This record gives sequence, structure tokens and C-alpha cells, in this order.
Amino acid sequence: DGALWVCDWVNGWIGEAKGRIYRFLDPAGQKQDIVAEVQNLLASGFSQSTDLQLADLLRHLDRRIRLEAQWELAQRGKVKVFEKIASDTGAGTIARLHSVWGLGHAARLQPDLREAVGPGLAAALTSTDLDVRAATAGVVGDLKLERFSDRIVELIADPEPRVQYAACQAAGKLQIAAAVPAVLDLLVENNDRDPGLRHAAIMALRGAAPPKQLAQLKSHASPSVRLAAVVALRKLQSLEIADFLRDENSAVQLEAARAVHDVPELHPALPQLAELAADTDRPLASDGLAHRVLNAHFRLGGSS
Repeated sequence: DGALWVCDWVNGWIGEAKGRIYRFLDPAGQKQDIVAEVQNLLASGFSQSTDLQLADLLRHLDRRIRLEAQWELAQRGKVKVFEKIASDTGAGTIARLHSVWGLGHAARLQPDLREAVGPGLAAALTSTDLDVRAATAGVVGDLKLERFSDRIVELIADPEPRVQYAACQAAGKLQIAAAVPAVLDLLVENNDRDPGLRHAAIMALRGAAPPKQLAQLKSHASPSVRLAAVVALRKLQSLEIADFLRDENSAVQLEAARAVHDVPELHPALPQLAELAADTDRPLASDGLAHRVLNAHFRLGGSS
């Protein structure tokens, strides 16, 4: 109805067995034509709309209307409708995004369309619109369309961070081994400045590199790469992570100690963690590391 509705539990989660509902609105805004239009559209539904009408609604100002139109077109398997809008640079970013998502949506609803959505996604992967490129990389990863692996690797070096993020996520889901060098280059260049990009690169390594390859990164010159390798090994619950417990970088060492201490599947490496207390040449660098080393001794027992 064009208003903002708020449900108030009264004093949060614990509550007082009371509740309130507030409704905020702009009386002038309520008189706008679009408010009545949205009400009518949501009430009447979309099943009777033509493909052309639904395609036009992908440009609508109200996100709910756009999503409903996308749902209906995807359920109908209208790949060509989505493909046409996705490739139309004059359609606007929002409509093109819904079309890219719609291609993936249709392929999930009807797996026999996985081949049919290929041409539309291929074109969108080379779009000059960064949001379209990023969204398409996400769809390719979700659908696990391996035929686009080479392009996904290229996008890891895209000039736009959002595209790099989506490409790394897709590389991990597709388990693209050839993506690892590009991911390492990204980690070196990022140098831990953008935590989001670092996370995406970690997810790429988790999916694309086996534990032994990740363990070999212990000798990599970049602490950012070694830190990412540690987190990826933690996600894989690989005991190869113990090789990083004596890393010269305190942040990398602490991250390895956290993993060994906190993840039950990595507890067989607790003896290596406990041994750090006996290293007289290198004091424990932080309270976080010291706490975990001491607790490793407590868990293992003994008189040392």
C-alpha cells in the first residue's frame, strides 16, 4: 500500500508479552498513481499477463513487481525473452539483471533449459555493465556451467572488484584448477585491503585447489596468500594446516592456531600447537596465540 510497516516486539527478544505495529506513510505519496498500480498488480496476479507485459514489468520501479514478473517468465521457460533484454544495453541495469537472474532461474526450474540459456549468459559475461558481468558470473557458478570456465578465470582479473568477487566465487563452485594462479595474483594485489575480496579468493581456493597444493603455499612470499591458504585449509578440515603453525608472520600463525584449536576435526594437530610453548627463540606473539597454546596443553594433559 506504499506505506512502511514496522513490527515492534517491545524490548527486544525477551519482550514483555506485548507487541505493536506501526504504519508510516506520506499522505501525498499515497495519492501517486504507482501506489494504486502496485496494489492492483499484486492483487490480480501475473499468470494472465502476456510475455510482452511481463518483460516490460522487469523495468518496474517496485522490486516486488519485477520479481513476480521474473518468476512468471522463468516458470514459462521464456529464455528468449530474458536473452533479448539481457543483451539490450538500452534496457537499463535493473531490467538486465532480472533477465540474467531469470536465465539462471529458468534453468533451475527446468534443467532441460541448461543448454538453452548458454548463449544469453555468454553474451552477458562480456557486458560492459559491471553489474551484469558480476551477476552473470554468479549464475554461471550456481548452475555449474563448466563450459564458461575460461571466461570465469579471465574475470578474476577484471578491473571491477564486484566482478572479481563473483568470478572467484564461481571458480570455487566450478572447481576450476586453472583459476588458482589468477586467484593468487588477486590476493597479492589486494594485500588484505578488501576483506570481501579476500573471502572470495579463499572460497575459490577452497573449491579449486586440493589440500596438498594449498599446503605448498607455506613458502609463498606473500603473507596474504599464506593467510588465505590457512583459512581454505580450515574450511577443508585438512591437517596440512599444521605446516603453518610456525609461519614467520604472526597473523598467519595465529590463524593456523585458531583453526587447530577451534575445529574438532583438526585436533590431531594439537601436539604441534602445544609445541610452540617450547620454542625459546620465538616468544608467543599474542594473547590469542598464548591462550590456544596453553589450552592445547590442557587438553592433551601430561606434565610438560
